[in-house]
Amino acid sequence: MSNTTENKKPLLLEITNPEKFEKLASTTMETTQRLAKRINKLFSSAFVDYHGSVVYCTSGNGNVGMNQQFMVEIHFKPVAAGSVSPNEQRVRAFKPIEENAAAGNDIVAGLKSIYGSMRTSAKFELTSEAAQILSEFMLPGVDNGKPVDPWKPSSYNGVKAEYVDSPMYGNSPIMVRISGLDLNKLIRKIYGTKSESGTKVDYGVIPYGPVTPNINNQMVQNAANWRVMVMQIDADKTLDLASEFGIIPAGNGANIVTGY
Repeated sequence: MSNTTENKKPLLLEITNPEKFEKLASTTMETTQRLAKRINKLFSSAFVDYHGSVVYCTSGNGNVGMNQQFMVEIHFKPVAAGSVSPNEQRVRAFKPIEENAAAGNDIVAGLKSIYGSMRTSAKFELTSEAAQILSEFMLPGVDNGKPVDPWKPSSYNGVKAEYVDSPMYGNSPIMVRISGLDLNKLIRKIYGTKSESGTKVDYGVIPYGPVTPNINNQMVQNAANWRVMVMQIDADKTLDLASEFGIIPAGNGANIVTGY
């Protein structure tokens, strides 16, 4: 006896115009060393004395990166005013403290500047131009719990440090570093806040662990090169999704869904 349904096919629901898949995010893979090079390109265009950067992961347990956070520090090799070409469009980030004394007409102010340098052992101070430019990228609260003041270079003193590069060779230049920069703020500047289609975007950084894991080292080394996922997120869609997920209160009391 033959099976009458053997050659039959069930009815299928045909869709001629599938719904468009609305992307919430685009992603790319990076390393902290490659991100540092992008940061270098950004700041080299602004500062004549810029030297380099370090993107490092805060110490954590083992090599699992999902709970880690990234910190950024940038390094400078200060130059004298006379060594900068008059046609140079970039500014100096640091200048010798003695320049204030030499340029000032107020003898008392000059003596105070020199005395301050002797008391703190500091040789260089942040320029007013650099204080303004860098303020956009600093983490909040780095100035004794307050944000840095773009009009007050001394508000960076808590994240400024001078050091000698390769001291074993003698006559090595004094370098200066600024720590406490926000990686997300830097990425917004590097990649922009608009997508190719013109929509508003924001970014997120997800650490994936060191490029060369050391399973015997339970404390992540700051200088390790990390694998990183950078997410470009549609800002408006993320806000809508946050409302729908209840992160941001929205909707009506009856929870009725209407429309399609």
